[in-house]
Amino acid sequence: MPDKPCQPSSSTLPATLSFSSTPNSDATITKNSAAECNTQLIQDATPKLDAQDALILETCCGSARLLEAFRTLGLNVLGIDHAYNRHGPKVVTVNSDLSDTSQHPLAWAWLQHSKLRFVAMEPPCGTSSRAREKPGGPRPLRSDAYPQGIPHLSESEQRRVDKANTIYAFMLDVSYFCLERGIKFFIENPLRSLMWSLPIYKELFNHDEVVDIFY
Repeated sequence: MPDKPCQPSSSTLPATLSFSSTPNSDATITKNSAAECNTQLIQDATPKLDAQDALILETCCGSARLLEAFRTLGLNVLGIDHAYNRHGPKVVTVNSDLSDTSQHPLAWAWLQHSKLRFVAMEPPCGTSSRAREKPGGPRPLRSDAYPQGIPHLSESEQRRVDKANTIYAFMLDVSYFCLERGIKFFIENPLRSLMWSLPIYKELFNHDEVVDIFY
């Protein structure tokens, strides 16, 4: 795992889920796996906040349809993704490649916004996908025994794994940052993603305010 960025929080994180970081709150928000976000679900799960007093961020936002759903509720939203995002985000997005630690300060500037209330994180799962275990496809880059990357990867494969590990570490830091400040957040990945096998992610699951949700 590469060195982690220069900002808040401690060291390590876990799994396939949604997190609720405010004690004594029933408001846990999950991202619908369907293409269209379930606006009613979000509306039911979102605390009653003045739209002017809430900022919602989504990292690795892709098409940002989750943020689009939040925006229909009158909330302020912002997506964060790299400049080569091919999905055509539906909301305003800032360009920051989270696999490059030198670009993390821009993301942290928004994460430290005084009105931030919720952070959605959807790290890429390409290097962690179990689909790579199927015959005839690209070879696995991780395994249960080596979740941070199998030995003897090619230079280009190692570069891909390192970039993904940097994003995973960044999102761990964001998670602890949110927990310390009572900001709601989730991290989403496929159930069998090898990302969840990373020791840093398993450790986060030991936190009393972290909830693991399968959907």
